Amino acid sequence: MGWRMSWISDLQKTYENCCGNFELQREHKIAPPFHVTRLAHLEVIIDAAGNFKRAAAIDPEYTVIPATERSATARTSAVVPHPLCDYLKYCGADAFSSTTEVLPNKYFEGHKENKGYLQLLTEWCESEFSNPKAIAVLTYVSRKSLLSDLIHSRLLERNSDGFLKQKYTKQETKPKVFAGTQKKPLNALVRWVVEVQGQVGGEVWDDLNLQEDWLNFSNATTKRRRSICFSTGELSDIADKHPGGVRGDSAKLISNKDESESDFVYLGRFLDVSQAANLSGESSFKAHSCLQWLLKRQGSRYGNLVYVAWSPKGTELPDPFGNTFSFFRETQGEESPRPQVNDAGQHFAIQLKKMLAGYKAKLEPNENVVVVGLDSATPGRLSIIMYRKIAGSDFLKQLEKWHS
Repeated sequence: MGWRMSWISDLQKTYENCCGNFELQREHKIAPPFHVTRLAHLEVIIDAAGNFKRAAAIDPEYTVIPATERSATARTSAVVPHPLCDYLKYCGADAFSSTTEVLPNKYFEGHKENKGYLQLLTEWCESEFSNPKAIAVLTYVSRKSLLSDLIHSRLLERNSDGFLKQKYTKQETKPKVFAGTQKKPLNALVRWVVEVQGQVGGEVWDDLNLQEDWLNFSNATTKRRRSICFSTGELSDIADKHPGGVRGDSAKLISNKDESESDFVYLGRFLDVSQAANLSGESSFKAHSCLQWLLKRQGSRYGNLVYVAWSPKGTELPDPFGNTFSFFRETQGEESPRPQVNDAGQHFAIQLKKMLAGYKAKLEPNENVVVVGLDSATPGRLSIIMYRKIAGSDFLKQLEKWHS
């Protein structure tokens, strides 16, 4: 497979080197296996017994949430719940209850999203890998009062008929939950805070024990075929689906369909999907999570086109797509000084060399730098249009040459 699997291996190495470095993750976090990073719109606070305390609409914030192998892929018309934090249409059971009068009767038919969510969360909470915070969330959502509590908290509104208001005119002021591209209240993603007396912090997305419990449950219950992973070369549990959303949308890097789903499969090159891309679930999750983290942290975007450069060892690098004069700020403070007049560029050349010398001192001998470019021809598919792995010293030399 050659370079086709190299990008997966490079991202796995980067994941292993950076996942425990909290300094690198101050602004953005790397999602562990069987977790994804999604934009949250609502924060609901409950106690350890599953009683509602308060809620708040937040500025859309990337949040690490548990996921299944299927829910980590782009979710369109399929009913595929996340196990804990999810959209209101999944975890808001009262939206589909005839006794709560939150939505008209037409919504009570076929509410598979909520049934699937409750079933998955119940299976986790009844297993040997259950977690107290997950049990508290299950207790609360089973009471079917989430949407009513959000309405009483004035985070959502009722219309003149008494039902949940879902559409607003341009003249009306929308609740904060509609911030950003969020257009439908039932598509607002909820993240949970479980406050336990005597304990500091109850955010489920920062709870390492909860993450570990979900990972153990997933490994114990996910059925996969065993084969050789093309990335690690080891006998592993092979993933049937691969995560999407690395660029912040639904586009996927690795995608396949069963023969029963399409007549146009593999273009006659392979007999089955395992001959094209055999990746373990752990390798796939780590690589996709790490790439998403890198793009959010240090990627450069031009429409659908995104580029990112990084060191698999986690060494800090200058931005290869940054403005030339931004290097002055790195060497002389926040304010960029005026270029010197009539010095033939000498002042800038000296500052540039100082800056690059600082980065060069951080790079280890024989340390490589990876540069990747991604683009999409269609909304659902993402392609690697450039992949280069070069020596760190050569990377800095080329950068110096370009800016000089």
